[in-house]
Amino acid sequence: MTGSAIVATGPDRLHAFRKAVDGCDRCALHRGRTRVCHGEGEAEAPLMVIVDPPRGEELAAGQAIAGADRALLQRMMASIGLTAAQVYVAPLVRCGPQGMDPEARVVADADALGACRAILGKEIDLVRPRMLLLMTHTPGALLAAVTRDAVAPDGGVERLRERVYELKGRPAIVSWPPSLLHNDSSRRREAQADLREVKRRLEG
Repeated sequence: MTGSAIVATGPDRLHAFRKAVDGCDRCALHRGRTRVCHGEGEAEAPLMVIVDPPRGEELAAGQAIAGADRALLQRMMASIGLTAAQVYVAPLVRCGPQGMDPEARVVADADALGACRAILGKEIDLVRPRMLLLMTHTPGALLAAVTRDAVAPDGGVERLRERVYELKGRPAIVSWPPSLLHNDSSRRREAQADLREVKRRLEG
């Protein structure tokens, strides 16, 4: 990211952060982009949900999560009594080439993942959620890179569910990405169990 460090506080801090991310040129994905898929939500939201890199649908909309996946995630959060103001949604990767097929997902190399992990870390510090929910296909890579826990980078959702990790000093749990839940009742039941654990910890 070019420019000076982010120093804004209060209501302006996320706006300043997003403006800085708009100028990120740390990896090749910035070339030719027309918009950035920023995290969505408010500072101090008690829960941050980390989702997969954007698909063409997210890139076209400029959203962290879009379409049917977005609607499903909203219903899941409502099922445990969380409003939009109580949930911050942050994508693992922020940009990609425009004109992608709506269902195709951005494939990020190590440089892009490293740059976006740094952005995500700053975002966690700014939002200050009480808890993190990792709803991504590749939770092991994120946890292995940024937590104190001994996690294999190739660890998938099935292997890493039903444990509590520490990410940036906050409890973090792993669950299935919304894109895998539309037609899989078994995974939906597991995801609902994960959400009940989120609710228990937020209310505790």
